[in-house]
Amino acid sequence: NESYVFVKGGSSAENEKTEIPDKAEEKTTAYITYTVKKGDYLIKIGKVHNVSWTKIAKDNNIKFPYMIRVGQKLKINL
Repeated sequence: NESYVFVKGGSSAENEKTEIPDKAEEKTTAYITYTVKKGDYLIKIGKVHNVSWTKIAKDNNIKFPYMIRVGQKLKINL
């Protein structure tokens, strides 16, 4: 999704369009990849990384009953 601003000018050569970057494109999300270890569960992982377990589940498409496996890679947005 591109946004443009048109600048007024005296001649058509001066009427140039200038691209304005979309705010959504500028936003970057920091994340880590976490490998599930024996004894881990979403609440515990969330507390260690200061992220809600529901956010981890949603970001990794984990649905009820929210089962995770040893060795599973989880993307955790910080």
